[in-house]
Amino acid sequence: MRVALLHYSCPPVVGGVESVLAIHARLLAHHGHAVKILTGRGGSLGAGIEVKILRLLGSRHPRVLAVAGELDRGVVSAHFRALREEIADGLRAHLDAADVAMVHNVLTMHKNLPFTAALHMLISEGKKMVAWTHDLAWANPQYADRFSSGYPWSLLRAPLSVEYVAISEAVRAQMATLIGLSAESISVIPHGIDPADFNAWTAATQSLIRSIDLLGQDCVLISPVRITRRKNLEMAIRVVAALKARGWRLRLLITGPPGPHNPENAQYLEDLRDLGRALHVEADVVFVRDLVSRCSSRVVGDLYTLSDAVFLTSTLEGYGLPVQEAALFRLPVFCTDIPAFREVGGARVHYFRPGDAPEHVAARIAQILEDDRAYVFRRHVRQSLTWDRIYDRHIAPLLCRVAGEVPAMG
Repeated sequence: MRVALLHYSCPPVVGGVESVLAIHARLLAHHGHAVKILTGRGGSLGAGIEVKILRLLGSRHPRVLAVAGELDRGVVSAHFRALREEIADGLRAHLDAADVAMVHNVLTMHKNLPFTAALHMLISEGKKMVAWTHDLAWANPQYADRFSSGYPWSLLRAPLSVEYVAISEAVRAQMATLIGLSAESISVIPHGIDPADFNAWTAATQSLIRSIDLLGQDCVLISPVRITRRKNLEMAIRVVAALKARGWRLRLLITGPPGPHNPENAQYLEDLRDLGRALHVEADVVFVRDLVSRCSSRVVGDLYTLSDAVFLTSTLEGYGLPVQEAALFRLPVFCTDIPAFREVGGARVHYFRPGDAPEHVAARIAQILEDDRAYVFRRHVRQSLTWDRIYDRHIAPLLCRVAGEVPAMG
């Protein structure tokens, strides 16, 4: 679709709404929409995003400030009306060419009331808009003494023929009370996060994440080991099958290649693949070397940041390096009770015997993780509050609804 985004300013102007506006623009462009930002101040946001600077949309333009001063004195002058008409004329051609306009805060804030009034005119002409609401001026006691009950302040609480979006349930409640809308008529679309921005993942890691949908899983277990028989990885695969039987969506990440010094290790890898197929977990058990040409320590470190627990099933080890690595990433460890792991982990990790039933081990992992508030919250955020998830679940259906199109299936 052709989507216009409107606000007083955009980056590099620094502000909370400005940052969300830029994220929305990039997200929409990434999903193939033609994106145009209409704003009073700002700069380029990169390829695929057109930024059109219309100075009168800004909150600090001299004419806007002059009119704001008049309004503070209770004067609605010809200057206000002229500015309203000019802004509407400047926007009209751009909005005529847009399928949907996403208006951030301008319909509920007073930073440029001629801009707000111009949007009301354009909505009455049939322009399709979304009132994306971060803040409401009428809800802020700081501004209460500046408002009168008359025009144009009244525009900020006048219900409109637009799609209303609140960024939280708290804002939705304010909108319902102050604008007189039913709560059901207001969509709640929260702010998201992009985990890659926080973690500076390599391109290889990001490609891996997408290819196996790591962010959509209930649980990600990591086994940072080479593939040799003493690692007892068949037990790990059976535990994955038992967790899957409990209804969990999960991935087990086995990061290492077959051990280089025993030619039988290549056959062991094939045996593990056969077991995965037999237990119907071939997609859930990921041999990372199949997907990443070079699984460097940096990539392994990235995978630690994505994982919920370190899972080690070895029958014999000389030392337990992954156990102490887990501590640096604040990950719980589930491992066999062998001397090397106990020497490093002591009473600080979770043990099971190499011969324990996979169902027993799976039940223990599930119970411990489900009782861990940090894990439960992390699972919720990655499944529901990343920007990609928010686009799929909320923004794409919203655009289709406003534009009157039926979303594609599949």
